[in-house]
Formats: sequence, C-alpha cells, structure tokens
Amino acid sequence: MTFLLVFLFAFSVSANDSKSRLTDGADLLTFEERNRIAKMLDDVSFEYEYDVVIRTVETIGDYQSEAAFAQDAFRNGGYGLGEKRSGVILVIFESERRAYIEFFGEKRLPEGTALLE
Repeated sequence: MTFLLVFLFAFSVSANDSKSRLTDGADLLTFEERNRIAKMLDDVSFEYEYDVVIRTVETIGDYQSEAAFAQDAFRNGGYGLGEKRSGVILVIFESERRAYIEFFGEKRLPEGTALLE
C-alpha cells in the first residue's frame, strides 16, 4: 500500500530486537511489501533509536477509540526505546477505513525523515 510508504513525521527511532515492527493483521500487503517495509522500519528504528511500528487490523474490535487501541498495542507489545519508551505507531483499521498515529516518549525523528520510499 502506497500510503504506508510515505509514513513520515518529526520523530526519532529506536530498536526492539524481539518484536516485529510490522504486523499486517488485515492482510493488506503482499509478502514482498511486508518484508521490504519491515526491514525499513527496523533500519530506521536502529538508526534513530526510536521504535517505529505499523499495524494493520481488520477492525477496532471492543476498543472505545483508535487512541485506546494504538496505546494498548504499543505499550503491551513491548515497544518503545530508552527510559521514556520512545516511539510511534501507525494503526490502519481496514473495516473502519481509518488510520491513527500515536507518539510515545520524548525523542523524535528529524523533520522530513522519509521512512519508506
């Protein structure tokens, strides 16, 4: 999906070796896209020491809001680097046709950083 490829903002990245930074639960991406995007997320996370996470899901489920879902996915997923557990998560809700971005911690990527090309 092309819109995933331009996921950029002013935030910083960090590394979390044990967790996948890309979860395509809605099955929106091809195998090749998943591999390419996952590698890019890892590369950016390591370079900037700030977790960058993308999650696609079919529906918001029982959550009251996109924010509640994103916060739960990030915090309970073990993401975030450093003392403040810095990072960002982009969640795409397929059924609702919505996307949500939530930032955590204090660090940010340099302004204009393109995560995916």
